[in-house]
Amino acid sequence: MSLKTHVFLGLSLFCGALFAAPDYARETRIVNQIADAIMDGEIVQLNDGERDFMGIFTENQADQRKGAVLVLHGKGANADWMDVVQPLRVRLTEAGWDTLSLQLPVESAEAPDSAWLPLVEPAAARIAAGIVELETRGHDRIMVVSHSFGSRMAAHYLAQGAPGTVKGYVSVGMSLDMKNPNDANLSNLSKIDLPMLDLFGSRDLPGVLQSNDLRAKAARHNKGYAQQEVARADHFFAGQSDDLLAAVNAWLDAQP
Repeated sequence: MSLKTHVFLGLSLFCGALFAAPDYARETRIVNQIADAIMDGEIVQLNDGERDFMGIFTENQADQRKGAVLVLHGKGANADWMDVVQPLRVRLTEAGWDTLSLQLPVESAEAPDSAWLPLVEPAAARIAAGIVELETRGHDRIMVVSHSFGSRMAAHYLAQGAPGTVKGYVSVGMSLDMKNPNDANLSNLSKIDLPMLDLFGSRDLPGVLQSNDLRAKAARHNKGYAQQEVARADHFFAGQSDDLLAAVNAWLDAQP
């Protein structure tokens, strides 16, 4: 092994040690920034077994109550992120769904991608708490909808087995590390048995588009798994919230 490789590995381990835990101070700043700007829904305080965290509950606005959707944001986003997250958490209520958008653990803005990977474990505790909150509100038909890195967090949780109240899963923009043949998302997909929609845009990130076949292969055991491409959509469905909602609503309505 070359000296250069030794140095690179050393720096990687050093960076991982520096960013080994969620950045709760940054999370607090994010929550404070968005709290006063929330126009639809109510802030709820949840607990993951170790600390409180924020969720945004939005009640359905339709005559028919279909169930509840747990919304999970991606890296660099938040529970009321304007792209993908807010359209889902607000507009799904127009179709008869209660929604609960969770604030997931975050890392420092300077943290390398590798430092975010350990966050899947504390995120799993938050997802579990979110499901309990929806069950407490009387829901026994819960769908999980996640975006980007939130899909890695969701897949990690769901691969361990979800309660029977969780009936389906929509992943928006799930990617793989194409340099890592043992990417945990592949293992997680191979263990998820829930009906699942793997949704992505035709102009999505390379890590999404280049891994379509790998994700489908990992999920081949799952008879309820389907992939769907949204034409002209990028990773954030910028300017195409209507297309995003149409795809998600159609799939949700097709589930038993």
